[in-house]
Amino acid sequence: MRLRSRLDLLVLPAALAAIAIGTVDLARGANGHDRRDGPAPPAVIVKAARLAAAVYGVSADEMIRVSRCESVHWTDYTNERSGAKGPWQWIPSSWRAQGIPGHSPYDPYAAALATARAVSRDGGWRQWDCKPW
Repeated sequence: MRLRSRLDLLVLPAALAAIAIGTVDLARGANGHDRRDGPAPPAVIVKAARLAAAVYGVSADEMIRVSRCESVHWTDYTNERSGAKGPWQWIPSSWRAQGIPGHSPYDPYAAALATARAVSRDGGWRQWDCKPW
């Protein structure tokens, strides 16, 4: 999987820095609503999904629904059958292809950014067994 541009090399560190210093408003989605289906996901999943959605122009609500279906929002979940890891269940070979060495699919922010980038690039959720609808 290739990076779309040199900008992609800067997105992850810049996004993580924005979270750390509190310059990104993660309290609301792009439409200003705080919608959650079913039990509330952990705050870290919501924040990571909203950040990634804002960076890559995908739906935070869809990301949250897929995380629920894939891992029940468990950041440390590993599927013993497939080896998929983290809240968005990245298969190790697919994770390595994301080109973000030093980051783990168990890290909700790294996983959310990689997921949003893949969904944006591919035009949908084709890589995931769980769909947001």
